[in-house]
Amino acid sequence: LGGTTSNLAVGLSQFNAYAVNENDVLLQWKVAATDLADKYEVERSDDGMHFKVIGTVSPTSSFFYSMHDVYPLPGNSYYRLRMTERNHIDFSPTVRISMLSNNRTQVIPSLARDYIIIKTKSAGKYAELKDMQGRSYQHFIMKDRMQINIANMNEGMYLLVASDGEVVRFVKN
Repeated sequence: LGGTTSNLAVGLSQFNAYAVNENDVLLQWKVAATDLADKYEVERSDDGMHFKVIGTVSPTSSFFYSMHDVYPLPGNSYYRLRMTERNHIDFSPTVRISMLSNNRTQVIPSLARDYIIIKTKSAGKYAELKDMQGRSYQHFIMKDRMQINIANMNEGMYLLVASDGEVVRFVKN
């Protein structure tokens, strides 16, 4: 699902949000001039009223900007752009994205090089990383948003196997 703004803030000609997959919301915006902001802050809310900054983008000579939210909230997320220029702050209209709520463990990114991040509701459970031949590489207790270094592992397909039987595939490249 995607959201698009109308009645845009001064200097902003477009602000959109797109659910790329269950782990990624792409936020894109276009500005009318390259010298109207000192910084762009992307804000997110779960209720459309109370927002927190989730990322900052510095202006360049480009008219097009983007940012990814790789920890989207389950259910509805509301996004807006906060544009700061010297002592003036302007906001874009708010856009809403609906993400399916799921209780599954996720490995981000599914195509990884140096590390993976585990998103889970099964924190505290034992887990291990195995290759497709069943060889075990790492053992650990899962924590939500835990980062695991896989830089020294060979390229190929791997499995995150949790003690409750859940299995998540990912590729090391």
